[in-house]
Amino acid sequence: MKSFLSGLIVVVVAAGLALSGCKREAEEPAKSSEPAVSEADIKTPEEVAEKAEQAARVMALAGQGADTSDAPAYLHTIARHIKGISQVLKENSGDCAKCVAALNKYMEENRADIDAMQKAADEDRDKLSDAEKMKLAQQAAALLTPVMQEFGVAQAAFAQSCPNELHNVAGAIKAFQTTPK
Repeated sequence: MKSFLSGLIVVVVAAGLALSGCKREAEEPAKSSEPAVSEADIKTPEEVAEKAEQAARVMALAGQGADTSDAPAYLHTIARHIKGISQVLKENSGDCAKCVAALNKYMEENRADIDAMQKAADEDRDKLSDAEKMKLAQQAAALLTPVMQEFGVAQAAFAQSCPNELHNVAGAIKAFQTTPK
């Protein structure tokens, strides 16, 4: 059974990915040897904005009034790394290959920290009561909503200029999902 944290992180990731579903210009040539984004993945800017707004409202409500003072360290780790990925996307915007290389480098340099976070989250999932899981989900919403909004903006800009490489960003974010048992 998935923990509340796993479900929340999936919702946060989905919100981030929804923000990136920008429509690609039909006449723009492919700039990479990677396969193009499928037509099913392409959404109109209006649909993307609506989904992002809905996700932001849900996340804000879920984290409203949550006390994050005793939130587990791994939630702060997730927030720090999502913010780091956003920064990589911003700093390297406009150059798809450079951005993907920087993203891969960031993930490699932080692999041990991300793996430790993953292990701690998995251990927590196995020992928390349902009430503790609910509290954790509220803390996660409070901590992750602002960084996911920032990430969504950076990812949307990346998606517009590098739609063929968008799967690299999605792959990086999947590293923050816990593994259901």
